[in-house]
Amino acid sequence: MSDALTPLIERHRAFWSRAEAGPALVGTSLWPETTTRHFDWGLPGLEGAIEPDMLSVERFLPQYVAQFDAHGVHDGDMIWSAMPPLAVPWFEAVVGCRPHYSIPAGSMSGEPVGGDWTTFDPVAVLEDNPWLRKLLEFTEGLVEVSRGRFPVGVPIGRGPWDVASAYLGMSTVYLELYDHPRELGQLAAKFAAVWIEVMRRIERIIPPWRGGYVDRFGLWAPEFTTVPQDDASVSVSQAMYGQVMAAADREITQAWPSALFHLHSAGLQVADEVAAFLGDRALNVVLDPTGPSIPNLLPVFRRLQAAGLPLHVMVFSLADATALTAALEPRGLAIQHQPPDMTR
Repeated sequence: MSDALTPLIERHRAFWSRAEAGPALVGTSLWPETTTRHFDWGLPGLEGAIEPDMLSVERFLPQYVAQFDAHGVHDGDMIWSAMPPLAVPWFEAVVGCRPHYSIPAGSMSGEPVGGDWTTFDPVAVLEDNPWLRKLLEFTEGLVEVSRGRFPVGVPIGRGPWDVASAYLGMSTVYLELYDHPRELGQLAAKFAAVWIEVMRRIERIIPPWRGGYVDRFGLWAPEFTTVPQDDASVSVSQAMYGQVMAAADREITQAWPSALFHLHSAGLQVADEVAAFLGDRALNVVLDPTGPSIPNLLPVFRRLQAAGLPLHVMVFSLADATALTAALEPRGLAIQHQPPDMTR
């Protein structure tokens, strides 16, 4: 099918291969960070614990269709995709962290699980799992209402170490990295197995759209695409990451050829370790308001581009977007501008 989207899809295809395709991809939107404030959830109060049967897929689906009807799929050079609500900590809930929500705060989080974490069984946790059923129900519902009009994507894929941080508590994870790194690495490997199995079940539901798939940051990819992430790595050294954490991240990332690995600018001390297992996959970096500054980040970004890595950067001001597009090579470059005062 040849229409107005065809040239844009080809530019996205060129992003993954770092082929010449004109200027960098640049989008402006808030939709990658849809929070509890952006849906009518129908929850019993402003905050509290949440169970899967409290989330009505039928309540949500018309809200997605309304977004599409109002705005279409274009967000500048990026493409909107409908995903199960991003605010829900799906992966944490699947492994047993009970989610809590706060409508005023716009967030949800999973509470740590007590007990002996060395006995976690990734096979048993997936058997008749109510949170996994709800996640797949949302995905199936979105595919049904989209009818090919807009792409359906996967929700936030918090990686094994982010799930471990929710499961044990962040401070416990950092202590165990020193006290019991081998055992903690084994737990992360189990979470990686759960992560991959959940994504495979989602993959079986989502059909291709325009010959490919669209991730939560608006990038079209020629094959099924995931966004693995490791926010927990922001506070560890490059050596610690390489020795203990990289193995589980490598496992989930290399399971799909069109993965977009997510890091924060404050945690780029691990970027070279991550780049080593990405291959032809891409790296997403979210610029943190606390820094480093763009002048300090440019040498890192240029080194990653020189290594042949497709690079997607999320910024929070047009000035940052302009600075990056002016300073970096346009091949394999995408910039997502998320205005703090804008809703999709």
